[in-house]
Amino acid sequence: MLVGEGRDRVKGSSFYRPLGGQIEAGETPEQALVREMREELGEEIRIVRALGVLDNRFVFEGRPGWEQVHVLEAEFVSADAPRVDNVEAEGWNLKWVDPDALDLPLYPDGLADLLRLTSA
Repeated sequence: MLVGEGRDRVKGSSFYRPLGGQIEAGETPEQALVREMREELGEEIRIVRALGVLDNRFVFEGRPGWEQVHVLEAEFVSADAPRVDNVEAEGWNLKWVDPDALDLPLYPDGLADLLRLTSA
């Protein structure tokens, strides 16, 4: 899974979060993810399936937040799409990780459980 490594300076902790972005007016979650990957990575993706929606209430950098996260499984269209660590995109250091062997928390909360449920 391709994730960005982030850091909460207030908590002093690092974490992983998959790529994504906001859904613009008139877009479906699938269209938004295709657009975001094109904008952030310059790559085309194909949506494989929708995995679920997470209601995510959180505190980041000392400020509370809330979001609904549509979790989608996708794959790159091109065989030579980014496959190495340390890809930079919109201020995130991206890397490929095995979701079953993470060394940092995976956000949003509930994502790891959702991935386990949908891979069974």
